[in-house]
Amino acid sequence: MRAIHGFIALALLFSAQIFAKDFTSEQKKKLQDVVRDQLLDSESAKFKLGKYQGGTVYCGLVNSKNSFGGYAGNAVFQVFVLPSGGYQFLGMGDGDSESVPSVTITQSCAEHGYKL
Repeated sequence: MRAIHGFIALALLFSAQIFAKDFTSEQKKKLQDVVRDQLLDSESAKFKLGKYQGGTVYCGLVNSKNSFGGYAGNAVFQVFVLPSGGYQFLGMGDGDSESVPSVTITQSCAEHGYKL
């Protein structure tokens, strides 16, 4: 009986990943706007958005200009996907992939199935 319950739980976990729908263009724009609100130069933002993995967290990369006018490098970001269809900004690394904020968010994203 335990084996059956374990199999069912495993099947549900994998099916949630397989059937996760990607965001529509409108949803992606809303998501980008939430991240842009956190940037120094929001108009310069260049996004790398991967496939939505399902669940309550979405992760991606953004590159934008810093205070010197140059692009800072890809920064990992994480947003909470609200049941209402909205998004709540959770955090963002910086252009240095080895900085504490970047490593912390990248690890959290990996735990949610994102490979950045």
